[in-house]
Amino acid sequence: MDDEVAVRLAIALAELPAEAADAVTGYRNRSFSDEQWVLVADLVRLGMAVGWPAGVRRGGGNIGWALGLHARVHLLLGTNRTVAGWYGPDAVATTLAGGHVGRGPDAFTLPPQFASAWNARLRTIGRVLVPSTPPPARKFTAGEPAAPLTAAELEEVLDFCAGHRSPRFGGRVGERLARMVWLICGTGARNEDLVTVVDGKPVHVTGEAVTRTPAAAVFTTAGPSPRRIPVLAACEAAVLDAAAAAGERPLLERLPRSTRITDRAIDSSGWAAEQRFTLNALRLRHTWLAAVLAGGVPYPALLRAAGIGGERILASLTARLPALDDAAYEAALRCGTGPLPTAGQLLLPGLTHPAPRPPLREQP
Repeated sequence: MDDEVAVRLAIALAELPAEAADAVTGYRNRSFSDEQWVLVADLVRLGMAVGWPAGVRRGGGNIGWALGLHARVHLLLGTNRTVAGWYGPDAVATTLAGGHVGRGPDAFTLPPQFASAWNARLRTIGRVLVPSTPPPARKFTAGEPAAPLTAAELEEVLDFCAGHRSPRFGGRVGERLARMVWLICGTGARNEDLVTVVDGKPVHVTGEAVTRTPAAAVFTTAGPSPRRIPVLAACEAAVLDAAAAAGERPLLERLPRSTRITDRAIDSSGWAAEQRFTLNALRLRHTWLAAVLAGGVPYPALLRAAGIGGERILASLTARLPALDDAAYEAALRCGTGPLPTAGQLLLPGLTHPAPRPPLREQP
């Protein structure tokens, strides 16, 4: 065992700059007694040498501290002190699982932030030292910060809006969040599309930004280069009623001094991501994107509505595609289908009509 670890450590040190190798060789973790350190020193230094930050000649940040915690876990558990036993997939997964380890005076609890801060580094060290370790499975799920909302999640958000009442403002906090949800899910509007700064003061879009044409309801964005975005049919009635109620006032009221209105609308509503799931403007925008892509919206219309035009490649492609007149553009964007609710009678707070429902094909 000692020979294997010593050989692997010598190889790893030889690949480091001299100053970094000296720093690893001289490292001593003071949280261990002398007797404990004799048992784990070379294994800790091996992990440090393999995981040493690229381009850093000395120091290495907190990698010694992190690998010291990893070593403490497996010393208490009596893990076989081999390279595979110490840094194999089971050993790394055990450390990342966290919680209380051991019994008696040596027992301790891993810091709760350890797993999130060191997940990637520990797994990388493990794969270098034990090549047979499979990479962690990566799944793009609705729990990720930028994933589109599923039908069930969007229903939960709107139910939350309908039931949320502020002691000071009554149902207005929930109503504001609901208006934002419908508007972004219906148009993909970004924060900069909802507020602009004039003479140092934020100017918010008003209810008058939403108009009717023969082909669609259309939202006109804020800013020096406004663009017209047709509202998805599924969100049309809610957005039109919210605009009518706002009139000349800001569409998302009671945020007069804020420029980050999407964040403020979510934060002020009391939405607790740790108790439910992540809700942010990007997820709402991606929900709109999923809907229009599922509906087969023409590429030029999607770029125009999404406000993607600054990239030279995309601009070059768009210039070579057939142009759409306004009526075709509005009709195409209005008819997208995607992961929006299909069941229930959710109400926009303060309004009396049931929220509209599109046909749904749940995303795989």
